[in-house]
Amino acid sequence: MRKVAWILCCVLTANLLCGCSPRFLPQPKDISNVELVRTLAVDSAPKGRVKVTVSSGAKREDSGSGGKEPLILEQEASTIFAACQMIQKRGSGYVTYGHVTECVIGKGAAEAGIDRILDYIQRDYEMRLDTLIFFTEETAAEIVTKSGSEDIAATDRLQETGKELPLESKGWACTVREFLSDLYDNGWAMMPVVRLRKEAEQDTLVSDGMALFQETSLKGRFPPELGRGVCLLLNQGDMSYLDLDTEEDGVAGLKLTGQKCKWSAQWQGDELTDLTANIQVQADLSEASGKLEELNEDVMSRMEKTLAKTLTREAIQVLEQEQQVGDFLHLKRTLMTQYPMKAGLIQQKWEQWQKSLTFHVKTGCVIQQSYDVSRGVGQGA
Repeated sequence: MRKVAWILCCVLTANLLCGCSPRFLPQPKDISNVELVRTLAVDSAPKGRVKVTVSSGAKREDSGSGGKEPLILEQEASTIFAACQMIQKRGSGYVTYGHVTECVIGKGAAEAGIDRILDYIQRDYEMRLDTLIFFTEETAAEIVTKSGSEDIAATDRLQETGKELPLESKGWACTVREFLSDLYDNGWAMMPVVRLRKEAEQDTLVSDGMALFQETSLKGRFPPELGRGVCLLLNQGDMSYLDLDTEEDGVAGLKLTGQKCKWSAQWQGDELTDLTANIQVQADLSEASGKLEELNEDVMSRMEKTLAKTLTREAIQVLEQEQQVGDFLHLKRTLMTQYPMKAGLIQQKWEQWQKSLTFHVKTGCVIQQSYDVSRGVGQGA
């Protein structure tokens, strides 16, 4: 037996030395012929099929001047996997999905249920759970084909949008991993919405609220104006801005530098009756106009009260939706963490309590001015 093994090793070594590559070893690929897919778009197609559109990143010339348009390919099939495999044979080079960073889901595919999309991303060895996921009420193919140009691809537009979401307080960027984590918790999860907007005869990509899913089916979406309320209650978003119209004193440009929401429950025996969102917000005054330029204690106090009133109103609107639609804020999970001794009771009775709960919102705001030019001294902490 040892002699047979020795002979096989000799044959394999001789084969390699003579320049012949064994067929069972991975075949090398010329890197210049490899097409790296960056964006995957999924739409519905007739007869229960799917349409997959893929896009590479923008291609730079070797000289560094100008560039080539991203490679865009599309295919219909019965499964996403089959469509991706057929696309792989159509490119000018070898198409690989190991660098996909965004997935866009069209409305038709979302209404049919996104379980097949999530299943493909989880199972395929080339796909990543850290892929950003987006929803659009248009077709996902349009987002890929119209948002790019010679110098910029759909992947760049989507990455920019993901970074702008927390800045504009419209929502937050969501990965497949994060979406699945919320979905597995109680069946509710959200992802950002994007759409095309015409500007100077050119399409640009903008965010448009958050889409709400229950058990992989589309249930609706939150418009951008409710995005900040959702972010506050879920402790999402970071370093966003807000133009505060105080009516009496003028308009203030605020930079929200810190936010925290903590929930407190009121019990009557073993019955949950009230739930209070205690929101604390810190902000820097970045710009002031009108009477706000006279920054005395009274003006600052009125500004803080106006900000607290604005944020409280937005949070209340979201809580009304929470009670009508379902636990998309994952309050059951939050309460079970805060009250571990009552976790079993919360698990058992949450559905019953949620419809009759009385919600309260308490918002405290602190606005600081980092520097007062008229005084020449630093202000605030």
